[in-house]
Amino acid sequence: MSRHGLHRLLLAVVLLVHAAATGCRAFQTEEATVDAIQLGFTNGSLTSKQLVLFYLDRIARLNPLLHAVIEVNPDALYQAACADADRRRGRSHGYGPLHGVPVLLKDSIATRDRLNTTAGSFALLGSVVRRDAGVVRRLRRAGAVVLGKANLDEWANFRTLEGTGGWSARGGQGRNPYVLSAAPCGSSTGSAIAAAANMAAVTLGTETDGSILCPSSLNSVVGIKPTVGLTSRAGVVPISPRQDTIGPICRTVADAVHVLDAIVGYDYHDAKATKAASKYIPPGGYMQFLKPDGLRGKRLGIPNGFFNFPNGSVQQIVYQQLLETVRKQGAIVVENLDIANLTVIQDVLNNGEQIVLAAEFKSSLNSYLSDLSYSPVRSLAEIIAFNNAHPIEERLKDFGQLIFLVAENTTGIGSPERAAIRQLNKLSADGLEKLMKEEQLDAVITPNDSLSTVLAIGGMPAITVPAGYGKRGVPFGICFGGLKGYEPRLIEIAYAFEQATMVRKTPKHAYPVMSPVLPCLPSLLPRRGDRRGKRAERSLKTTCNSAMTQLRHPLAVAIMSLAAAAAAFCCCCSATTKFEFHEATIDAIQLGFENGSLTSTALTRFYLDQITRLNPLLHAVIEVNPDALEQAAHADADRAASGHRRCGGKLHGVPVLLKDNIATRDRLNTTAGSLALLGSVVRRDAGVAAHLRSAGAVILGKGNPSEWSNFRPVDSGWSARGGQTLNPYVLSAGPCGSSSGPAVAAAANLAAVTLGTETDGSILCPASLNSVVGIKPTVGLTSRAGVIPISPRQDTVGPICRTVSDAVHVLDVIVGYDELDAEATGAASKFIPTGGYGQFLRMDGLKGKRIGIPNGYFTEGAYGKAQLRVYLEHLATLRKHGAVVIENIDLATNFSAFQDDLNSNEKIAMQAEFKLSVNAYLSDLLHSPVRSLTDVIAFNNAHPVEERLQDFGQPDLIAAQETNGIGPVEKAAIHRLNELSADGLEKLMSNHQLDAIVTPNSDASNLFAIGGMPAITVPAGYDRQGVPFGICFGGLKGYEPRLIEITYSFEQATKIRRMPANRSTPAIMAHPRLQLAAAFVTLAAFAAVAGCSASAKFKFEEATVDAIQLGFKTGTLTSTQLVRFYLDRIRKLAPLHAVIEVNPDALAQAARADADRAASGHHYYGGPLHGVPVLLKDNIATRDRLNTTAGSLSLLGSVVRRDSGVAARLRAAGAVILGKTNPSEWSHFRYSGSLSGWSARGGQTLVFVKFPLKNPYVLSADPCGSSSGSAVAAAANLAAVTLGTETDGSILYPASKNSVVGIKPTLGLTSRSGVIPITPRQDTVGPMCRTVSDAVHVLDTIVGYDALDAEATGAASKYIPVGGYAQFLRMDGLRGKRIGVPNGFFTKELYGKKELTERLKDLGQDLLISSEKTNGIGPHEKTVLELLHELSADGLEMLMKKHQLDAIVTPNSDASSFFAIGGMPAITVPAGYNDQGVPFGICFGGLKGYEPRLIEMAYSFEQATKVRRERYCKANQSTPSVPKYSNLGEDEGNRLSMRPIASASPSQHTTTTSPPSTPPIKGLVLALSSPHLLLELALS
Repeated sequence: MSRHGLHRLLLAVVLLVHAAATGCRAFQTEEATVDAIQLGFTNGSLTSKQLVLFYLDRIARLNPLLHAVIEVNPDALYQAACADADRRRGRSHGYGPLHGVPVLLKDSIATRDRLNTTAGSFALLGSVVRRDAGVVRRLRRAGAVVLGKANLDEWANFRTLEGTGGWSARGGQGRNPYVLSAAPCGSSTGSAIAAAANMAAVTLGTETDGSILCPSSLNSVVGIKPTVGLTSRAGVVPISPRQDTIGPICRTVADAVHVLDAIVGYDYHDAKATKAASKYIPPGGYMQFLKPDGLRGKRLGIPNGFFNFPNGSVQQIVYQQLLETVRKQGAIVVENLDIANLTVIQDVLNNGEQIVLAAEFKSSLNSYLSDLSYSPVRSLAEIIAFNNAHPIEERLKDFGQLIFLVAENTTGIGSPERAAIRQLNKLSADGLEKLMKEEQLDAVITPNDSLSTVLAIGGMPAITVPAGYGKRGVPFGICFGGLKGYEPRLIEIAYAFEQATMVRKTPKHAYPVMSPVLPCLPSLLPRRGDRRGKRAERSLKTTCNSAMTQLRHPLAVAIMSLAAAAAAFCCCCSATTKFEFHEATIDAIQLGFENGSLTSTALTRFYLDQITRLNPLLHAVIEVNPDALEQAAHADADRAASGHRRCGGKLHGVPVLLKDNIATRDRLNTTAGSLALLGSVVRRDAGVAAHLRSAGAVILGKGNPSEWSNFRPVDSGWSARGGQTLNPYVLSAGPCGSSSGPAVAAAANLAAVTLGTETDGSILCPASLNSVVGIKPTVGLTSRAGVIPISPRQDTVGPICRTVSDAVHVLDVIVGYDELDAEATGAASKFIPTGGYGQFLRMDGLKGKRIGIPNGYFTEGAYGKAQLRVYLEHLATLRKHGAVVIENIDLATNFSAFQDDLNSNEKIAMQAEFKLSVNAYLSDLLHSPVRSLTDVIAFNNAHPVEERLQDFGQPDLIAAQETNGIGPVEKAAIHRLNELSADGLEKLMSNHQLDAIVTPNSDASNLFAIGGMPAITVPAGYDRQGVPFGICFGGLKGYEPRLIEITYSFEQATKIRRMPANRSTPAIMAHPRLQLAAAFVTLAAFAAVAGCSASAKFKFEEATVDAIQLGFKTGTLTSTQLVRFYLDRIRKLAPLHAVIEVNPDALAQAARADADRAASGHHYYGGPLHGVPVLLKDNIATRDRLNTTAGSLSLLGSVVRRDSGVAARLRAAGAVILGKTNPSEWSHFRYSGSLSGWSARGGQTLVFVKFPLKNPYVLSADPCGSSSGSAVAAAANLAAVTLGTETDGSILYPASKNSVVGIKPTLGLTSRSGVIPITPRQDTVGPMCRTVSDAVHVLDTIVGYDALDAEATGAASKYIPVGGYAQFLRMDGLRGKRIGVPNGFFTKELYGKKELTERLKDLGQDLLISSEKTNGIGPHEKTVLELLHELSADGLEMLMKKHQLDAIVTPNSDASSFFAIGGMPAITVPAGYNDQGVPFGICFGGLKGYEPRLIEMAYSFEQATKVRRERYCKANQSTPSVPKYSNLGEDEGNRLSMRPIASASPSQHTTTTSPPSTPPIKGLVLALSSPHLLLELALS
């Protein structure tokens, strides 16, 4: 190396070292205070975006357990990026300490954004507020980032007296992060939990009586309840204007004071209260009172009746110590003080408070609801009715709504209420107020929230601070309260107390989080337009390039690669996110193209990512264009060549999704959703597709239609190719059809814009029910050439988009003459205005328009009072904006007869038209499997399962086939339709000189259809369930300009549309700089690995979860590679019949996991199962494209409402659902003599081997059931981990017989919701894995409370240890354990001889038949149940307690019945192999909640014995290995000679391996059985 080159290398190293020393400051995000955050912003070690990502990650990890957050703000990252941009430009100085800081708000605090405000109730879901709440407005002014909404006691605990602290219908049960089984208290539960568990920087709560103070105390955080009126209550779901207040809940007093400073002040929307309290706000704010010596000289009172804790209790000792600390800090503590009438004040049911609150609640809530822009409910009475209509979701049986009913019966503030208010005021004045004045106190001290009612009735402030932790670790607090305006004194006291004691600690259960580290070399990165920066960049590049060319040592290469990766990552993280992809309009997209913040490629990738994430649920997209990215790249190149000026019109570079009946001459199919047309080849693009290509649009793919455009009577949105499209707002609601997929895709942001087709309602209906805009153009305005037809008289093609302007931009592109549809397009071309349709997007478009309301549409019978009221409000909006609304006009004298006449004639005409036009379309194809309607019908008959012929049939297709052209009957029908149109809508509009008629949804679609007339539907609102509905404006042919003016003006005046609540989070990886950074990080990791070990290969077989995560972290493995390995194994080992179905979306899920990991810099992401493939037993429901059938053909094609509880937790943990495993059909509950592991779906090869689902060790051996497939799959390395279910032995038995680990958890520890059941008394779900540690990782993920299995999971949640189960994986776990060996299990008769087998009878269904004959739980069944409980209590439970056992040990699953009837846990571990090589296991079982002990024992035993071997054994090993197979096909695998290929000598398969002797582990205590032990354990 030359001297010059050496100098350059040294310079590069110096730069790298300098960067490491100064540029890469690690920021400790956990427990970060506001001051520390601002310091991080200032010194460059932190950005707002990094901070938001950290909290979003925490929420993703912890919220499935804690239920603290009810909804995350989809705009949080964008707001953070804006804050970062302000900071870089020097604009953050005027904002204050909350600038860029994420704030979580209680879900009763309104935000005018894409977040809901519901008070935790489904009744308010979808409501739209007029403005931000007063406190939110102040937070935004301070530059804070609104992170989301926190869970709460539903309706702030004012619905019922029976509620549990922290439960809401929307958010579930909030849980105390310190002790999960402890009460979290309410009602600001989520805010307190989130602050305690580091799920937000700071949070806001509300209080009427104790709702801030109580949860703050019990979750070890600081809560400030301000003087009533100090903070505005405007925009907050109210209870009582006298007592309501809003305050901060934070981890420190300083943080809470920062928030308080930001939110106090006058608000004209809450003028009376905020004006009266504004006098208390000190000049200079509250921060000046954060004094470490704030206790000095303060007079603090201790009222009698509060510190009444038992002598020697933790609380009594701690509070005494704390009071002594207060004295030492200079405070004067005055004890033995009496608050007058304290017992009366504390009696909330008799002090008058509840009387007043009930009346105040009704009046203030009704006022709040009436002020909403839109709401499914408008009064307390409607909320009560909503709850009655949704008793399951709102848990009406458990909690009722007594307070609601009492409040609804009030009639305002009458004499009783005024008398009660006077009494409360007098109690306050004569009580605490008088005491504090007489004793000249600065504050009173009480424990927790015990003083809350005293403070509440007087509107007085208080601050609670962490004080200590009880015996179980449950936190408690100390509360400082004072008179109105005493906040300065209370802050001094609380801050000094906090600094003197420093009690707070983080919850132990919280996941370890890697602190984000800012990228290196920040000072060397150029800023745009900075010449010095550019020179520095060029200099750095020259230096690095020169050094790299002369470097030879691989470690040096790795170092420089990592430096480059860090620099690139710095570029990425410091870049401002300029483009908001969700809800992006065409105008916004084109602006992004012009200013360089967006490319077509990035946009297309975003939509492809959205499709990958959401389509497995929504089924909106039937096929993605493999050339979409290439088309996007061409668009980017065109734009670059033109200097980034707009080229090609509004749709240039914009991704468009087409309904699957619109032909494209490319690699996409055009099938109308039918398998009959799959593989057909069209001659040319459809006319509209050709127009789109000419405009430079990107063809993204095809949208799922109702098959044959609903001309087969299928469910709306269903097609054989695409499955059932779901409504993205309410999955159980209908999406409507036939353009269902395009409408859902537009609504859920799966495409920028979409195209649909309509014959009668097929655009208008799905657009209405999916909250998007749909334009049905005049027939012939858009070409129908190349579109699979129904009726040339009525067919039209139109846009379905999120906004009117987007739909108009599309319309402008696709209209025009087409020689292949010459007659229709020629006739309609006269309607196309010069200058296009965009000119009619006018804000004042309603002014002067005459709009008619035909009778028969807006009726209460059709839509109910609530929805009808919304429509009436919209009609008032039309008038308000200048329209003339003409009501009570009749389309016909007899409207019902008119509709019947229309519908019957339309059907007659369309059947003949369909046959003629579809045959013409099919005959024109270059290639097609079918060439006529006859062929289509025959295809369906030949494929009844795929086409669901039994469910839907094909009567319309058959009826159409039976027609014989347009004969006299059809001509008469068409003539009648023309008459009905002319004498109906056309005449009505002419007579009244109307510009449009307005109707709900698509109700008038048949009027527009028969006349070929246009209509536009616009979002109008959401019903009580959150299902959207629309409003439709229609007119005569060519009236599009008028309709566009009307609908655009209406849309801008109402702004109804909002995104679906089930949307995915923004696709971070769509940003090109982030992609570049990810690439650099990947290269750097590869370089580092290459430098340290030249051949770092990942060993897939027998890979543990820990090894997989290490592989992810080091870059030697990706989720995609892992999934591909297991899919290949499943294919090769198909003869085992272990897997019943593979998830078609598994690779897509794996790719998503890889992308998430790349975006996080390959840090540990999402927990130990993130990116890990999991196989589920086929009775565990998944809401995707997998079936859930319990192995039975009778359930094939069934659709579940939601994921099972355990599947939902696996998804939340980032696991990849690989597929479903073969069970014993109906979990072995069909026939008492049925084969283990056999199911009709998964295996019925009974000819050559005895057991169709084969034991992977000895194929002729019983694999055991019913979780056989899960056990075999784990044993044979067909998945990383698997899940099984057990009623009695169904996990333990197959795990034992297949040499894997099976955990049968305590009943209720894992949710059974969504699992095909046998008995709720005994059913449980548990992991089956190759190692104990893997099984424990899975167990940690799937345990926890589930509202859908509330009783069992609620009862068992107390057993879940803080910190999870992995902490019990201890090598010395057997030390000191008392393990019982009951008589009757380890006997020579059972296990000393070869097992005998006999041919089983043909399969019957005796168990199912006997079950069907039962009639519920009658006297006989109750007697049996009582006996079982007695047997469990007098048997195993008594035995274990009597001998003080930690566990009993038995062979295989022999004791499964004992654990089953008692709902007790057990773990089986591989123990050995018999003389045929068949595995057997050893089982450790215990009492309910004994999982920690069992895990310690099982793990210690496993590590001491190591019975289960890796696949390849050394030559001197005599223990049978993990089975090794050749790549057998299905036919080869079915031969009698099929056996595992021996990995060593043949003698190894005949070597007897006896159960391992007791390991010589120090301290092992076996409670050896005595002669009477068997009697004590006997159950019969």
